[in-house]
Amino acid sequence: MRISVSWLREWVKFDWSIETLAHKLSMAGLEVDAVERVSLASQHIVVAEVIECVKHPKADKLTLCQVSVGGSESSLQVVCGAPNVKVGLKVPIAMPGAVLPNGMKIKESKLRGELSQGMLCSGEEIGIEDRSEGLLELPADSVLGESLSSLYGLDDTIIEVDLTPNRADCLSMVGIAREVAALSEVPWQYPFKVVETFEHSHQEVRPVSLQAGSVCPLYRGRIIKGINNRIQSPIWLKEKLRRAGVRPINPVVDVTNYVMLEIGQPMHAFDLAKIERSITVRYADSGEKIILLDGREITLKANDVVIADCDEPLALAGIMGGVGSAVLEETQDIFLEAAFFDPVSISGKARSYGLHTDSSHRFERGVCPGLQALAINRATEILLDIVGGQPGPMVEGEMPDSVASELSNSVEIDSYLNPDPIHLYSKNIKRLLGISLAAEKIEGILSRLGMELHRETEQENDYSLRVTPPSFRFDIRVEVDLIEEIARIVGYDDLPKQPMRVVGSARKASNQPLGVRKEHISSLHDFKMLLVNIGYSEVITYSFVDEQSLSYIGDSKALTLKNPISSEMKAMRTSLLPGLINTLKYNQSRQKERFMLFESGLRFQVEESGDLTQIPTLSGLVSGSKEHVFWSKKSGCFDFYDLKGHVMSLIQLAMGDLSFVQEMIQILPASDQKFLHPGQSCKIMLNNQYLGFFGALHPKTLTKFDVDGPIFLFEINLEVLKVGKVSKYNRLSKYPSVKRDLAFVYEKSILADSICNHIAAHAGPCLENVSIFDVYEGQGVEKDNKSGACALTFRHPSRTLKEEEINLWIEKLVESIEDSFSAKLRI
Repeated sequence: MRISVSWLREWVKFDWSIETLAHKLSMAGLEVDAVERVSLASQHIVVAEVIECVKHPKADKLTLCQVSVGGSESSLQVVCGAPNVKVGLKVPIAMPGAVLPNGMKIKESKLRGELSQGMLCSGEEIGIEDRSEGLLELPADSVLGESLSSLYGLDDTIIEVDLTPNRADCLSMVGIAREVAALSEVPWQYPFKVVETFEHSHQEVRPVSLQAGSVCPLYRGRIIKGINNRIQSPIWLKEKLRRAGVRPINPVVDVTNYVMLEIGQPMHAFDLAKIERSITVRYADSGEKIILLDGREITLKANDVVIADCDEPLALAGIMGGVGSAVLEETQDIFLEAAFFDPVSISGKARSYGLHTDSSHRFERGVCPGLQALAINRATEILLDIVGGQPGPMVEGEMPDSVASELSNSVEIDSYLNPDPIHLYSKNIKRLLGISLAAEKIEGILSRLGMELHRETEQENDYSLRVTPPSFRFDIRVEVDLIEEIARIVGYDDLPKQPMRVVGSARKASNQPLGVRKEHISSLHDFKMLLVNIGYSEVITYSFVDEQSLSYIGDSKALTLKNPISSEMKAMRTSLLPGLINTLKYNQSRQKERFMLFESGLRFQVEESGDLTQIPTLSGLVSGSKEHVFWSKKSGCFDFYDLKGHVMSLIQLAMGDLSFVQEMIQILPASDQKFLHPGQSCKIMLNNQYLGFFGALHPKTLTKFDVDGPIFLFEINLEVLKVGKVSKYNRLSKYPSVKRDLAFVYEKSILADSICNHIAAHAGPCLENVSIFDVYEGQGVEKDNKSGACALTFRHPSRTLKEEEINLWIEKLVESIEDSFSAKLRI
C-alpha cells in the first residue's frame, strides 16, 4: 500500500515528521518498507501564458512563442514543437536553471538559429503523466508565475507499507487515517461530505439476482446515463492515482479506482449498452469462457463465480471485468457496481488463473460488508462532477428464497455485519502486557479504532469491558486480539521489560535475565560451526605437551610443571599446533590419509616480565586429498590456497579487513627457528592488529614430527578475530553493471593484494567489486617483474553508468597505479 502523506493529511491533522510517522506505523504493526520523495526536481517550473505564436523561420514543425510568467518581467521567447501550442494557452514552462525529473537541465540555447529561453512542458516531461502528445494545458484561472509544485501539490512523500494479510482494513486511506488518529490521539474525518441519496434523473434499473449463495450475499448498483467519457480525468485525480501506483485510464475507471483507494471498496463499471436486461451473480457453467480486460481468454470452472447478464459472463467476480462490457471513450451510459464477497470462498481464485488484481487482493483479505452504498454514492458524486450524467436509483441484489434457505446466508452475513461481543478483563491485560491501564485509557484506544464499548464491572483495581469489534476488522474475534491492539497503540517501546520467570527444582520461580550479545562480537560457536560446515572435525587435546614438540615450532620459553602427569605432558602449550600435528601423526599410523582438523582453547605465553598470559586461540590443519575417494572423479590434494580460503572465510565472518604479508613467521621474537615453508606462509593483520598466521609446514619440521606431508595449518588469536564489524544492508541496484579488466606489470615484491586495495580506495564510489584473476611471470614480462590482471565491476545505485565517465575513472586509476607502484599498463 502506497500512502501519499499529503493525501493522508486531508483525513487526519497530525503534526509528526515523516520519520516519526514511518516509525509509529512500523511499531504499530504496519511495517514501512520505503519512504520516497515525489516532487519536481526544480522549483523553476512555473505557470506561463502563451501571448504570441509565429512560425519558426527555419523549421516547419517548430513554433516561435512569446510567453509571459507574470510580474514585471518581460516576455520570454521559447521555441516549441508541440502541436497544441496556441495563443492564450496556459502551460508549464521550465525556466533556465530548472531540472526536469528525467535529469535534463534547462538553459538558454539556440534552436535552428533562434533563441529559446526555456522549455514549454508536457505532462510526461514533468512526470505527472505516463504519456503525452502535447503540452500540458493548465486551468485558465492558474496564476502566472506560480510554481507547478504548489499548483498541484507535487511536493509530497510516499510511504510504502507492507501489510500483513489480517490488516485488509488498512488497504485504504480511511484505514490508515484511522490508525494514525488512534496513535496520535487526534480525530479523523472524511475529507468529503457523505452523500446518502441523489435526486433521480431517471428510474431505469437493472434487476440483480444473487444465486451464488454465501459467496456474494450483498450487491448494489446504479445506472448513470449520458456521461462524457472522452474528456481527460482532472490532474488532481490522476496525480493521486499515480502516487498510489495506479495507472490512469479514463474518467470512469479512474473514479472507481480512486474510491477503492479512498474507502477500500473495490468497484467496477459496465457499459450499460452491453448488458442484456439483468445482472446475475452465479456460478459459472463448466467450460464457459470469458475474455478478461487484460486480453486473456480463460475457460471457467464450475466453482468459479461470475457477474453475468442474460447471455454471457461479464466479469470474473471480485477479480477482473470482461473486455466485452468494458467502459470505453465512446461509452455514454454505465452501470456502477459494488459487492461483498466472502473472503474464504474467493481466496485463491485469482491465483488459479495466474492473476493478482487490486480487487482480488482486497476481497481475499476481507472488505467491510457495509461499504457498498457509500462507495456507489461517492463514485456517483465524483463522476457527475467530472463526466456529467443523470443518476438513477440504487438497486440492491436479491437472493432467491431457495438459495437463501439452502445455504443459511442470512446467518453468515450477519456474522460479518454484527460480530459477537468480546469480554475484556483488566487482569488479563496486566498478565499479558505487564502494565496496568485505567479503564478510560483502554476505552479511548479501542473507541478510536472503531469499536463499541460497554463497561460491565469496575472495582478498586479491576474492571471488565464488553467490546464489539467493527465490521471492517475480520481479525478481532477473541480477547487476546483486543490486548494486542492495546499493545500496538500504547507502543511496544513503552511496555515494561521484565525478566523471564524460571521455575527451579523446588518449584519456586526466579527471575532469569536474558544475556545481551553485542552484534559486532562474533562467538566461538560461530567460528566452530563455519569450520564444521566446511568439513573440519573438532579435536580436543591436552593443554600439556612435551617440550620437544614445542621446540620443533620454535617455542623454547614454555612454562614447565613441577609435577607433570608424564614426561610427555611437562610443558604448558604455547601453541595448539603440536597437539594437532600429533593427532594427525596418530591417525596416519593407522592408515588415515585425509585430514581436516581444528581445535580451540587457551595457549599460555610467558612474558618477559615472567607473567603468564592466556590467549584464546583457534588452530586448524588440512592434509591429504580434498575429497573422499569416489569412482566418478579424481580428487586433488589440499594446497596453500585451500587453507587461505578457509582462513578468509573465518575473517569475513567477523567482517574485518585483511592484508597478507608473505614472510617467515616467528612465534617468539627471540626464536630463530623457522618451522613454516618460506614460500608458502603468511602473517595476518586484521584491523591493523596481528591476528595470526597460516601456511605449509616446512619439510624439515615434517621430518622432526615424523609425519607425511604436505601439511597446511593456521593459528589465530580469537580475541582479535571476534571483534569485527556489524554487517550493513545495501539495497541491490536494478541498473546494469559495467566490467573492465586491467593488467599491470610491476615488481615481484609487490603483492597483488596491494594493487586490489589501491584500486578499491581510488576507483570511486561506483566500484562494486575488484578481484585478481591472473598473475603471470615468464616470456614477455621483464625479469624480476610479474603481470597481475584485475577484474573491476562498476554499478550505480540509481542510474545507468555512461561510457564517458567510466573511461575517465579508468584513466585516473591507471595513472594513480603507475605513480604509486612504478607499474606499467600491460596492453
